[in-house]
Amino acid sequence: GRFIINTTVGFLGFFNVASEVYEIKEHQEDFGQTLGVWGVPAGPHIVLPLLGPSNLRDLSGRLADSLLDPIDYQRLNILENNWQSLGVSTFKAFNSFSQSMDAYKTMSKDAIDLYPFMKNMYEQRRSAQIKE
Repeated sequence: GRFIINTTVGFLGFFNVASEVYEIKEHQEDFGQTLGVWGVPAGPHIVLPLLGPSNLRDLSGRLADSLLDPIDYQRLNILENNWQSLGVSTFKAFNSFSQSMDAYKTMSKDAIDLYPFMKNMYEQRRSAQIKE
């Protein structure tokens, strides 16, 4: 519904009419959540450089999302070589990290042991997202 409203009334998606006028909330979903709803267990907790905390189920979901994302797919086809693709991916990772730096500073200040705190917080957030 959001897609149809924003592409027609929102002038091909340039305006977010679905949220602003019709109050239709945006839902961020990924394949890791889908696997969780299907009953796939989370697996071991892992922390990936530049990508942050994850687990085996969400890592495989992230891989599926990147293979099915038309923007990532087109980016790989448009860019002339692997160095450009690596540069764009690195920029996306650093940009994502920089947007969450204040939250990280607050958490690291309040936590006694940061690793179990972050692991527990990640797993609780993902469980809540899967239940939605």
